[in-house]
Amino acid sequence: MPRTDLDQLWDQVRGATRAGQGLGSLSPSLAARQLGYDALTLCLATPRGHLELLWSDDAAGRLGPALDDLQYTLGEGPTLDAARTGRTITEPDLTRTPIDRWPQFLPAAARTRARTVLATPLHLGVVPAGALTAYGTTPGAPTAHQHES
Repeated sequence: MPRTDLDQLWDQVRGATRAGQGLGSLSPSLAARQLGYDALTLCLATPRGHLELLWSDDAAGRLGPALDDLQYTLGEGPTLDAARTGRTITEPDLTRTPIDRWPQFLPAAARTRARTVLATPLHLGVVPAGALTAYGTTPGAPTAHQHES
């Protein structure tokens, strides 16, 4: 079975951890490109169940206002939904997402360059641990390569 880009990314994370370097030694921009997206964020759950942005990149800022910050401020959005529901959230075109899905987040996201989002929940066993969220500037469903990853 061929290794996916996500497997390779997790290998890099494990290697950095073993070397005592942490995520700061890895490039979220490179990881986003490996996965076929423009920006990537990693949020982990705090003991009180809130999400904390642990890893992000400048590309997320170049998309416009930091999208995860918008979600935390507004209390809604794909990263929060993925972490809360434990389900992957895929939005191929944020400009076509029904406004009632995220009535505050969508207008704010429309002022950014982000057009597609894929938020994947993270778990440690059965315990929710956070979310890995990828953003793209080109609308469209995830490619077969992105699904493999």
